[in-house]
Amino acid sequence: MFSPKLKVLFVLFLLLFTVAFFYKLRVDKQNLPSDVSAQTNSEWYMAGANPERTSYVPDEIRGRLKPVWYKVFEPYLLSRTQIVTANGTLFVATARGLYALNADNGSEKWVYPTELPLGDTPTVVNGVVYIGGMDKKMHAIDANTGQKKWTFTAEAGFQVSPLVVNNVVYAGNRDGYFYAIDAGNGALRWKYKTGGPVVIGAAYKDNTLYFTSSDSYAYALNSSSGSLVWKSAKLGGGGFYSYWPVIYNDNVIFSGGMNYFVGSLGNTTITQVELADIFPNYASLPRGTYAGPQVGYNSSDPNWLWAHGKKVLDMSRSNSGSVPATEYFENKPYRRTYYILTRSNGSEKTFDFDNDGRKEYAPILFLSNQGVNSRYPPVLGNDGVLYQGSMYKSDTAIAGGNIVGWKFGTPYISLVNDGWNAVDEPMAFAAGGSLMYWNRCCDRVGASFGYANSDPNNSYFSYSGATGLTTLAPGYNELYYNPDPSDYTLPLASFGVNGVYGFHGDLNPPIPYKDKVFMHRSNAVIAFGNTTSSPIKLPRATIRSGGTADIIPSKDAIKSRLESEVQKIVNAGHLRPGFRSSGMVDNRGPRCMDEPIEYFHNPSDTIYTLAIALPYLSSTLSSQVKTYMQSEYNNFPPHTYNHIGWNQGAKREVFDTPPEVQAAMSQRGPKTSANNFAGWSFNPFAFYAMYKYAEVFPTQAKSVFDTAKTKSVLMNAINNPPADSVLITYAQANNAYIAGLYGYMQLEKMAGYISDINQSGKYSEYNRLLNLRKNNFNKTGPWNNIYSGDIKYCRAFNVSRNFTYLTPELGAYLRNNISTKVQEALNEYSYLAPYWFVSSSETEFAEGTLKNLYDVQAVFQAKALIMNESYTQLAKYVDVPAFEKGDLFYIQNLVYALEAPGTGPTTYPISPTPTPAPLPGDANLDRKIDGIDFVVWLTHFGQSTSRKNLDGDFDGNGTVQIADYIIWVSNYR
Repeated sequence: MFSPKLKVLFVLFLLLFTVAFFYKLRVDKQNLPSDVSAQTNSEWYMAGANPERTSYVPDEIRGRLKPVWYKVFEPYLLSRTQIVTANGTLFVATARGLYALNADNGSEKWVYPTELPLGDTPTVVNGVVYIGGMDKKMHAIDANTGQKKWTFTAEAGFQVSPLVVNNVVYAGNRDGYFYAIDAGNGALRWKYKTGGPVVIGAAYKDNTLYFTSSDSYAYALNSSSGSLVWKSAKLGGGGFYSYWPVIYNDNVIFSGGMNYFVGSLGNTTITQVELADIFPNYASLPRGTYAGPQVGYNSSDPNWLWAHGKKVLDMSRSNSGSVPATEYFENKPYRRTYYILTRSNGSEKTFDFDNDGRKEYAPILFLSNQGVNSRYPPVLGNDGVLYQGSMYKSDTAIAGGNIVGWKFGTPYISLVNDGWNAVDEPMAFAAGGSLMYWNRCCDRVGASFGYANSDPNNSYFSYSGATGLTTLAPGYNELYYNPDPSDYTLPLASFGVNGVYGFHGDLNPPIPYKDKVFMHRSNAVIAFGNTTSSPIKLPRATIRSGGTADIIPSKDAIKSRLESEVQKIVNAGHLRPGFRSSGMVDNRGPRCMDEPIEYFHNPSDTIYTLAIALPYLSSTLSSQVKTYMQSEYNNFPPHTYNHIGWNQGAKREVFDTPPEVQAAMSQRGPKTSANNFAGWSFNPFAFYAMYKYAEVFPTQAKSVFDTAKTKSVLMNAINNPPADSVLITYAQANNAYIAGLYGYMQLEKMAGYISDINQSGKYSEYNRLLNLRKNNFNKTGPWNNIYSGDIKYCRAFNVSRNFTYLTPELGAYLRNNISTKVQEALNEYSYLAPYWFVSSSETEFAEGTLKNLYDVQAVFQAKALIMNESYTQLAKYVDVPAFEKGDLFYIQNLVYALEAPGTGPTTYPISPTPTPAPLPGDANLDRKIDGIDFVVWLTHFGQSTSRKNLDGDFDGNGTVQIADYIIWVSNYR
């Protein structure tokens, strides 16, 4: 036992030792190779190439490359999914499994089939491929044989590219958890709960994981324990999708998107929102006017030398007709889509370029697609410069931009690739040595350029003609629908005439590997190399059977979700419509449906959804819901309002509403009629909702019906359906009229006016419309050959149009009369839109990224109400809500799953939560290694103990000694 005096001296010694230890550690870190230099492996073994997601490998494949071979895939390839390379093999994730190809010749090595789509890019480490899927599993697969090693189960789909570091798989999940899984056996190490789905991959450095959640916060977690290192302030914009953060020295960079409807501020596009602020008079400026003045060459200026002879713009100063980008973000910080956080504490990195004391941000403007989506993340060159897409040129309509280099911490950007690129045409890029490999959306351009020297822009393919990809690789896009393959101005869609996925949104970059550059374009993998021979078109990669989606939640789990989602609505009070962009369909959609992207704007939506949920709620919540329904009915009666307006109510989405949009919303109150939709002047589904309301409150049936009869706009709609040709084109309108007439007759009967429903004057019209629906059911949408005007954007609803406004009664009628035709349609839709059940899936027709939500509801309810599928068949498709609260489509799907025949499993077979293992050096088991643990160690120094960790015996040898101190100091944070 040591005397107190001796212990004090000992402490002083250890403190000096500790200071020296950490000083040496800091110096050692400064002397470590740079982030890029550390990447000496040429294999692109995960999304972003490495755990820091820098998208850099040392390979340089020079020259004007041409296709060597190409392979079309039958299963759908997500447009953002990257090709992974390792050990001479390409690993390609698809909607029906993982494919391994020989990198030299493209021949198939093996296929790992899955029933449901894979989530994103795989990761290959130590001969094992790790990939998550929408079947709620993380899969570990032998990279040589394709045989399963293990699977891990979560509560929802894995949509991210996993990290694998130190024998642990790290991946966020749509259930809101971030998981750490043992790479060897698939056992859960730990999990951390966030406030929303985690749909982007994480980056890793120095024992810390960095990622964002759909709750709009960034997180840093200790990779060993899962403990929270920091949680950022709430981030702006409309969320972070598709990609990942990038680590740059002591910073982590997150790339997001703006939170605007297309046309929400009167602009034709979202990109015009920023264009109008940077170039206030853009329509009258010379096309290509720079956003900032060029900086004159100065050989002694270190801010110039990094740019290697390229043009440099100062984005903190105005050019002719421009507003400085830094001033723009000063005044409208909510517009930034590029967030730089300090790795140590999560604080946002800001600057003061003009020394006015105000916060300024990175001078990186938007370059991405229309709608709410994430911009492509930055790439770190071997010169230490960050490269990213940015707008910097004016245009009379769509601004121009390209890949630029940014001198970190300065207002300067280098125009390393100063060609014209429309700012709404996304680009994806990757660095290999001193080259940047890049491509543009829609298969328009693929090329490389030297960003660190004077290498020319080596084009691989361009828009059309002899250098177009359709000429260089004939038939590579044969599974994409395009009436004129030579015209790249047309919005293409995947998988035939009913395709609803485009390729004008998310992108994946060219991947340099060995002596080739590999690209995923349309639904093909193409190998580019230095060749003079014609390319070889390989046999198509076909869909393989197998890989059953067998993770089925119990009915109790579904009931619990339903209770939770309905409770959120009650707690929130009145909700405004759901604000969520899908792209150009936002302001084109009213041609297709009644304000389709203004989700749940009709008061009938809420009344109907809560009415069908009531039987499955607890008695306490049921009582609350009835009160809520009465309030909604009285304040926004379905017989009076076609749209509840935007000027009141809580928001459904978690994201902050931009001030200009909030101001515009305050001017938009409830509306009593539809807005230029051909299908109706007032949604006839209102009568079905009122009928369901009257079932809950039967004593009000007469007053409800009598009041509805006095509403001329409603009665004119229900009495005068549009022409049959309109109802055939807009099948969803026919469905709504059938539901409305049925609800009218039932409500009329409940009101006591007739004793037999067959006597109603509406009955013959109801039967006529049923027959019209039966005789004209067509799985092929009516807009497939129309490429003029806005009507082409209705293709986005090809899958949902037949089944929107479906009711149990209409479902039973279609099942009894045309079930074969419906099943054929569902089979085709599941093939061409395999992510139909994934809310906010990141693939939309034409200029958009996030899929509209109608597929999720329509296909699910067709399976439930028409095909009468069992609970086990349906429940595997239950995803997560698209909104923080008030996702009525999700609630409806939960209800119809509960009503499906069969019982399902008694428990949800998710992997159990472990008891966390004690952290080395954590004496008080608070999941922190700090001074308190040192005091515990010192107090027991020299003593024997049987309590590992608790008395400071961190190595468990029974004695508290210097070795335990070394463990503590090594893990101290």
